[in-house]
Amino acid sequence: MSALSVRGLRRERLHTELDEPYIANPDRVIADPLSATELRRAWAEVNDKLTRAFIGFTLEDWLQNTQLFPMKDSSRTLWATGLLS
Repeated sequence: MSALSVRGLRRERLHTELDEPYIANPDRVIADPLSATELRRAWAEVNDKLTRAFIGFTLEDWLQNTQLFPMKDSSRTLWATGLLS
């Protein structure tokens, strides 16, 4: 379960046609199916939908304990990266 589905953002997946060349395979195994302009347009579409959803979040939404990352593990990760001292 992803954090996005927990917070109600998970709807239809956008641009599943990009999974095969960009997620399922190492870089440059499959030729880029989109031009740079088309890829930029797809990126902007996804970013726009996420931005609009995040703007609608309340403080409670942001602070919701999703149980996806137990606090102990989150603290350890933040400490290891230097973000938490």
